Amino acid sequence: MQFMSQSTGWADNIILAMAPLGIITIIVSAIRAGGPSWLKAVIGRARESFAVTESELLSSTSQEVCELWNGQQIVRVMGTGPIREFIILLPKGGSSKDRGVSLEERQEAYGRVPKPSVVIIRNTEAHAPNLSLNVNNQPGRGELYAVAAFGVILQLAVIVYSGLATYHLMLLKDEALPAAYAFPCTAAGMFCLAIGMLVCSHVVESSTSETRYRPADGMEAHVVWLQKSATVNDQAFEPFAVFPCKPQPIVTVSYRASAREQERRTMAIENFVAASGAAISMCGFLTQFIGLRGMHWSVSIAQLGATIIMTLLRTWVRRNLAEKPKAVPLVSGHELDWLAMTLRGNHTKAPWFGALEDLEPLSTTRRGAVACVSTAAVSLLHRSTRVWRYSATPTV
Repeated sequence: MQFMSQSTGWADNIILAMAPLGIITIIVSAIRAGGPSWLKAVIGRARESFAVTESELLSSTSQEVCELWNGQQIVRVMGTGPIREFIILLPKGGSSKDRGVSLEERQEAYGRVPKPSVVIIRNTEAHAPNLSLNVNNQPGRGELYAVAAFGVILQLAVIVYSGLATYHLMLLKDEALPAAYAFPCTAAGMFCLAIGMLVCSHVVESSTSETRYRPADGMEAHVVWLQKSATVNDQAFEPFAVFPCKPQPIVTVSYRASAREQERRTMAIENFVAASGAAISMCGFLTQFIGLRGMHWSVSIAQLGATIIMTLLRTWVRRNLAEKPKAVPLVSGHELDWLAMTLRGNHTKAPWFGALEDLEPLSTTRRGAVACVSTAAVSLLHRSTRVWRYSATPTV
C-alpha cells in the first residue's frame, strides 16, 4: 500500500502489477479510492470520508490532509497543518560571492534570474506541502521504466516456464502428468491478475494530479519547510525547520484531481473501472490458484521467486522513504526569523545548504534587527512568487 500511495504514473502501476504482493490490499484500496457505494459497503467502508482515504492511500495533500514533522519522522495527519514551503533558488556551485538577496520586478525578471542573487519562492497554490515526495531526490522516470520493463519480462518468463514444464519437460504432478486445465488456468490467471492489478493501481493513482517543477539552467533549488507549533487532530507538533540534505532537481506538487479532470471521467465510469479492476483481479487470483494446484511444484516456486524479486525492486525504487530529512528545532513564533537569518552573509553556511552547525539562539537585543530582516523576507516572498514561474520549467 505504501508503494501504491507514492505512484505518480503508469510505470509505477506496471511495477506494482507484475508478480504482485498484497493482492487483497490493492483491490480494497481501489474500491476505497473510486469504487461504487455498494462495493464500499461490502468491504465495510460505506460511510468513510475521502479524507481518510487520502491520508492512507494517496500522495496528495489538501485542506483536509497535511504532512508534518513530529520530531522523528514525517507523518500524514488529517487537518490543516501550520507548515509552509519555501523554495530557495541559488546559482549552482554555491559561490560565497553570491550573498545578495535582491528584489526583482516581473518585467525585470522575465526570462532570467540574476545570477548574483538569492530568490525565494513560496508556493501559494498548494494547500499543504508534500514533504514525502520532496524530502529526497526521486528516482528518474528512466529508472522506473527499466524496472517496469524487467517486471513484464519476468512475469512472462514465469508463464513461459510453466508452459515448458507442462508440454516440453513434462514434469509430473503426483507421479502423473498435470491435468489438462492446469496450464491454461495458470497462464490465464496470471494474465488477468496482472491486468486487474494494473487497473486497480491506476484507479488510486488517477485520484491525484502531480505537477513537477525544475529550476532553470544554472540554478539549484533548496526546499525548506517551516512548521509552527500547533495541535492537529489531537497530536502536538513542535516548531521545526525541515529540509532535504541535498538540492532538489525536481520539486513535485501532488494534489487531488482537479474538477476539470474529474469532468472527463464521470462518476459512473470511475465506479465501473474500479469495480472491473476488482472483479478481474479476483477472477485472475482464483484462476491462477486453481491452475497452480495442478502444476508441478517448480512453477509455484518460480512465481514465488518472481514475487520476491519484484518486492525487492519495489523497495529499491522507493529507497528514499527510508531516508530522513534534516530538522532544526525552532523558537516558537520566530520561524520566519530563522529563515531570514540563514540568508544573511554566506549562504553556504546555512543549515539548509548542507552545513550542520547550529545557529546561535535569538537574543533579546537582536530581535529588532531580526524583525526587520523578516519583513524584507516576506516582501521578497510575495514578489518572488511570480519569478518562480519564469525561472522554473514545468515537466511532465
